[in-house]
Amino acid sequence: MIHSPNHTPAPSNEQRMKQLDASMQPNELDILRDSRQEVAEFLRLGRKWGFFTLAEKTSEKAGREILSNAYMPESNLATLIKGRDPSSLAAIEKMVDEGLKENQKYLAHLLILRIEDMYKKESKDHGTVALNAGDAEKMLENEQDPANYLRWVNVPAPTHAVPDWFQVIEKNGMGPADLDMIYARMDEENVKLSADGVTEVVSREHDAIMKTSDAE
Repeated sequence: MIHSPNHTPAPSNEQRMKQLDASMQPNELDILRDSRQEVAEFLRLGRKWGFFTLAEKTSEKAGREILSNAYMPESNLATLIKGRDPSSLAAIEKMVDEGLKENQKYLAHLLILRIEDMYKKESKDHGTVALNAGDAEKMLENEQDPANYLRWVNVPAPTHAVPDWFQVIEKNGMGPADLDMIYARMDEENVKLSADGVTEVVSREHDAIMKTSDAE
């Protein structure tokens, strides 16, 4: 059984929202908006499979979520999700769920095994140094605490392998609660724009009726 992540919902954190407003570029918000469905799947599967482990004391002191594993397992999850259509993603989810029933380390094994091939491609396509997973597989085999299995996915996915939206998340040090807040505010803004649009239409119709009445 995969343990639930140490996730403390933070539906409203005004200070953190101000920090993000100050640090984020407008195009980064556009990236998150345009990639919302993929990010939603990242959050859903990440929570389901035990990602997003928090550094509790550091998070409490900072007043925001700080991931204890420095985005390394999460970056590899992002590459697993990147660009998949719903049917392909559903197949991956089913494969992982079934694998975890047989072996609680299945997902961590899968992500570790992908690392070397991703870096070979990164090196070939972009001339970067090709990394490998080192002794991660051995450390995972020796790990007895299920809460720490994903900790041994301890090599970040290559820069060009991760989607743009994950680069935004990592650059701005976002946790799941940050993304929840950002999308909640987007929804609020959309509702306000829709309401303003309806008000404007009603106002124009009212003005048109009044002009017609005056003409009569």
